Amino acid sequence: MSAGEHLGLVSWTRFKPDEKFYLSEYMRVFMERLGYQLKIFGVMDGRKLVPYQCAVVRWEWSQLRASFHEAFKVQKVAYRRANGGPKSPNLIEDATPHFLPGVHQGDSDSQFSVPKRNITVRKTFVELHEEEDELSNQKLSKQLKRSISTGEITACFV
Repeated sequence: MSAGEHLGLVSWTRFKPDEKFYLSEYMRVFMERLGYQLKIFGVMDGRKLVPYQCAVVRWEWSQLRASFHEAFKVQKVAYRRANGGPKSPNLIEDATPHFLPGVHQGDSDSQFSVPKRNITVRKTFVELHEEEDELSNQKLSKQLKRSISTGEITACFV
């Protein structure tokens, strides 16, 4: 595709056409192919998000947002060419999270536990109070990395 050559995007491949779509997995692969590492989660507050939503760390997203949108525009053009019509997927940011009913990450075999923390939630922001020790933050980060992630697609921010 000539539209994406300046970004190193010269071809387009359909994302797992025979499998169920999970935005968290799509975003992870998309960003990795662009050469970026971004923490992307299909779980928020120990509950699985619906497949068309994912959660990302706000400050990390702010660093990579422009690069994502530049490449995503190229992907949208490729999508329209491959599928015809004027419509293509769109990403909505700061959406209200929607969870799968009755599914909690703690219900699975993988033991996902979040250490007790003093947390204040403001709209879609989660503020961790500064008295948290570094070891606790590293433990939470390691646990979140191990969590299994299972129209319009939305991203929630943590």
